[in-house]
Amino acid sequence: MRGELPLEAPEDIDLDNIELEESYYGLNYDKKPLNENLEFGNEDVMLQGHKGYHGKVFVHRNLNKPPYWTVKARHGEDAGLVIGYDKTVCLTNVTFVVGEKSRQRVLASGQKNVHAGVVGNIKENCSPNTNGWIAVTYNPYTNRTFVRVDNGEPIFKASEAVLKNEKEVWIKL
Repeated sequence: MRGELPLEAPEDIDLDNIELEESYYGLNYDKKPLNENLEFGNEDVMLQGHKGYHGKVFVHRNLNKPPYWTVKARHGEDAGLVIGYDKTVCLTNVTFVVGEKSRQRVLASGQKNVHAGVVGNIKENCSPNTNGWIAVTYNPYTNRTFVRVDNGEPIFKASEAVLKNEKEVWIKL
């Protein structure tokens, strides 16, 4: 399976709603470009609005400020807005999403853009210890979905995920 491009998600994944995710990759519901809410300063003043947030979030690698992950609200009045940055983000009830149109732009231009990430609920007080967890990766040039590192199988959902160390994504099924 490694290197093959899986074409279909499992039946319990609603791909119609996933296609609507484009609004979380850089446009809000009004189709206006999003600005990062705050510039990065020292860690003491970093945006931490995701701490204690009770709702779905969309998390993606911050391409401009590694090793940070960007956390965006999924619903409500803050939908599509950046609510936090962190070096480690723990989520429950996880779905992996890839915007295919934006992925195609990456393939055509060779230029990175935010088009893939993880949707879930923030898990407070989690341990970044991922011993025994499954490593997951995403590469738009070789896969259309997130895949397991150990066997290349596509991953669409997980019970928990830990995103850490700039590029590491670990899951529990």
